Amino acid sequence: MKTKVFILLALLLFITDTKANENLDQSKLTGTWVLVSSQDGNEPMQVVAEDSPLLYQKQFNGTHFCAITYDRKGVALRIVGGTYKLNGSQYYETIEFSNIKDLPNTKSTFVIEIKGNEMRITGTVADGMRKLSEVWKKLE
Repeated sequence: MKTKVFILLALLLFITDTKANENLDQSKLTGTWVLVSSQDGNEPMQVVAEDSPLLYQKQFNGTHFCAITYDRKGVALRIVGGTYKLNGSQYYETIEFSNIKDLPNTKSTFVIEIKGNEMRITGTVADGMRKLSEVWKKLE
């Protein structure tokens, strides 16, 4: 039941707040992205194989993001969302909701690079709780 509530909340954010913040150049960021590889802390970089049991998507509009991890049956396992800001190559997330108990009301700070349909982010999650590096591919 909690999963359904989080998904509905995420969808409402995207439907009700699509006005782009004029201070952000989010045109390259807006859309849906899928995770290609990830490095959590000092662990080795892990490639997300096409036959992985999990699917990772991240969606952006002009002011908000939502990241959802699904299993292959389409069941949402992890949901994180909130607002974001861009300032040059600096990318900031304010996590407003999540089904992971320690994430709501935290901030994440990344360096972001977008080239074509590839996005790389590297930084710290949840007020510096852990380091994270990810590579995402934009869905066309």
